[in-house]
Amino acid sequence: MESRMRRWFLIILACGLFGLIVRLSAQYPQGIAGGAGFLSVNNASTEMANIGTTYTQVTAFDTALNVGANNLITCAADTDLCTINVAGAYLVAFQISFTGTAVSTFECAVFLNTDTELGAAEFRRKMGASGDVGAASAFGVFVLAATNTLMLKCHGDTAGDDMTPTNVQLVVVRIG
Repeated sequence: MESRMRRWFLIILACGLFGLIVRLSAQYPQGIAGGAGFLSVNNASTEMANIGTTYTQVTAFDTALNVGANNLITCAADTDLCTINVAGAYLVAFQISFTGTAVSTFECAVFLNTDTELGAAEFRRKMGASGDVGAASAFGVFVLAATNTLMLKCHGDTAGDDMTPTNVQLVVVRIG
């Protein structure tokens, strides 16, 4: 009985994923998926002081990589932004490890065009007494327009909260 239920679950899941792929592929021209942009920093130590309860852009990135022959995405470490050059469906993901004000709760999210939070790509983590968190990550799939920009922002839950990102990656991949 359990095996039969598992089999039906997998069939339903596969049908749902197939339907999503068909809908996405019907909306966008074929042959231009696969471009990617990437921002990262490893072993950083620049504190984001007094970010408090206001979302503040993470500006620690020191490496950018853009792949794909069609120039679909342009990520730049000097602006800490990824710019969408061709409209479509994109997988947006980020990972961050950081230290911060002990016992505070921090939220990080991807923002569209500076001020619109992409709610599916966010996380909330409460710091321990030592003020250190391992890695936290989030991702989402979004339909984005040409010239949209993406950035990573974080904030704490108390005025005066500080945060020091140590390892951060922001990845944008065109999927349709």
